[in-house]
Amino acid sequence: MVLGNLGTKLLQISRSTPYLTTALIGHKLAKHADANVRLIAVDPLTTDKFQEIMAHISDSTQQTSAQR
Repeated sequence: MVLGNLGTKLLQISRSTPYLTTALIGHKLAKHADANVRLIAVDPLTTDKFQEIMAHISDSTQQTSAQR
């Protein structure tokens, strides 16, 4: 399954976060909820992949802060 939009990708990161048991998400439209329910068919990220993504986010955040 291809993780479509940014929101779905962020939800995948959230559900892969160690020790996080619940993510509260609001939806304006039923189609958004349906898209996120399809994540059930996707395994959570591996620990290595999760750490890789978080490192990338951290690097990007630091670069953005330095540019301000």
